[in-house]
Amino acid sequence: SPPRSPKFYKGGQFIPGGGRAPKGSGDKEEEDDEEEDIVKVGRFEVNFDRVLGSGGFTQVLRAVDRTASPPLYVAAKRGTAEELRKEAQTLKLVAGHPAIIGLHGFVEDPDPGEAFLFL
Repeated sequence: SPPRSPKFYKGGQFIPGGGRAPKGSGDKEEEDDEEEDIVKVGRFEVNFDRVLGSGGFTQVLRAVDRTASPPLYVAAKRGTAEELRKEAQTLKLVAGHPAIIGLHGFVEDPDPGEAFLFL
């Protein structure tokens, strides 16, 4: 599985040396004694402790967009910027098709070539 990132994301930009999102951000299911590994990525909060699925090349993580009203829970796909940029472009071309999942965001880290796709 991909290594966890110690970076903090703000406004779509990756900021080295950042930290976690505040615990107890309104999700009762997350209110427990253990601190969860939540990282801000743009407008999304990605929960690295909630893996929704994984494959040979990437993991799909639980994420939430708290700027939406009500909060929007989405899947966060983490991978290389090059691969996910192509996937985001393809999803934009087929947007609105009833059998294709919708694209909610794409955030790229320019330094190591890592990115997140929000579906």
